[in-house]
Amino acid sequence: MEIFEDIGGEFEGRLRSCRMAYRTVRVSGEELTLSTGEATIEARFSLKVLDRLHEPAYIGIKRMTSNGETFLVYQTTGVSPVHFQMLGMGISVPKVIRREFLETIDRGWGASEETWIDILAVPTGYRMDIVGGYPRFERSNLTPLVGGEARILSKEAVRAFLCVDKGSEVGEIKGLGIPLTVKMDEIVKYHSGLFGFTGCGKSNFTSYLIRQTVSSMNGISVVVFDVSGEYLIHLLDLEPDFVSTETFDSADKILDAQAIPESLEAMRGRMKGIIESLVSSRRIERLSLRSEADFSLGDLYSFFESLVEEGK
Repeated sequence: MEIFEDIGGEFEGRLRSCRMAYRTVRVSGEELTLSTGEATIEARFSLKVLDRLHEPAYIGIKRMTSNGETFLVYQTTGVSPVHFQMLGMGISVPKVIRREFLETIDRGWGASEETWIDILAVPTGYRMDIVGGYPRFERSNLTPLVGGEARILSKEAVRAFLCVDKGSEVGEIKGLGIPLTVKMDEIVKYHSGLFGFTGCGKSNFTSYLIRQTVSSMNGISVVVFDVSGEYLIHLLDLEPDFVSTETFDSADKILDAQAIPESLEAMRGRMKGIIESLVSSRRIERLSLRSEADFSLGDLYSFFESLVEEGK
C-alpha cells in the first residue's frame, strides 16, 4: 500500500513552526477563549506541488518518540508561494526599486533557490503509525518537533483514515475523489451537528443522510422539525407524514409554503400530484393546539428528574 504521495518526487517539506492561536468570542454575555494549533510547513517550490495543495490534503509530520517513529496528521488550510525578496519589499520602498524587485521575483519562480512554499495546516488530533506496511491511526496529543519531515498522505491512506469499510456513502472527499463512507448507526446514536454558511447545502445533505439512515437501518423512524419549510420537498418521494400548525386548503398552498430549489421547479406538477395523494390518504394533517399551558425551565428539570427516578 502506498502511504505517501510525493507528487512525482517534487514534494520536499519540513515543519518550520508550530504555535497555539487564541481567539476570544462573546457568547451570551460571557467571553470564551478558543485555541487551536497552527503549523507552517516549508516546502521546496514546485508548480506541481503548488497546484496540488490548492486542493485539500492531509500531511503527516514525522515525530520521533521513545517508542520509535510516528507521524502526526495535519490538514492543510492554505498555501502561500514565497520569494526571499518579498520579505524586504515594503510599501516604503521607492516605486522604481519595487518594480525591479517584482520583476526579479517573477523570473525566480521555479528557477531560483530563493523561492519556497509556505503550507498552513491544523492538527487533526491523530497520529499515524505504520504497521506491516499499513497505516494505523489513533488519537494523540503529541507536539510536533520543528524540523520534522512532512509528507503528503496518499489517497489510500486518507481513505483508511476517514472512511469506514462497508459503510454508507454520504459524499466525496473534496480534491481527492474518494467516496466518504460512514456508519449511519453511529451518526444516529450520538448527538451530531451540521454547520455551514447559508446556501452551502446543509438541508440537502441532511435530507440525504435521512435517506441513507432509512434505507440502511430497519425499523427506524425519523422526526424532522422543519421550521423553514425545506424538508417536505426534499423527502417527498418517501411519502412522509406531514403535520403542520398551519391550515392548508389545497396542494398549491402547501407547495407555496415550501422552499423549492430552482432545480426542482420544473417538477412542480408532479410534486403537486404526490401532495394531493398524501392529503387524500390523511398523511398531511393539521396539528391542533387548542389549549395553552405555562411551561418553565423548572418544569423541564422536574421532567428529567422524574425520568432519572423511573430508571433507578
